[in-house]
Amino acid sequence: VALDDGSEVSKSSLQKYKNDALPEEAWVQCDDCTDWVHQICALFNGRRNKTAAAYTCPSCYVKKKNKAGEGAEEKKEEEEMQVVKCAKDLPQCSMSEAVEK
Repeated sequence: VALDDGSEVSKSSLQKYKNDALPEEAWVQCDDCTDWVHQICALFNGRRNKTAAAYTCPSCYVKKKNKAGEGAEEKKEEEEMQVVKCAKDLPQCSMSEAVEK
């Protein structure tokens, strides 16, 4: 059987499951305040960011941005900060545009 990552595994090594289980939602932890957020709510791609990716929650991002505005030295830190994305930043297709109307 071919897996999503391109590797192959024998069918006999797979575990048999019913299709009635709900998958556990993935979470990501803010590097600053250590709060947890659903990856989907945070627009954080766990598959793309498998190793040590930095994440700052929106609350901490706003706090850093306001603090950075107070001093010129901290302005550099603001420029280096990761941009917080919103739902409007997600890719759109004709179907999603029709749903929004």
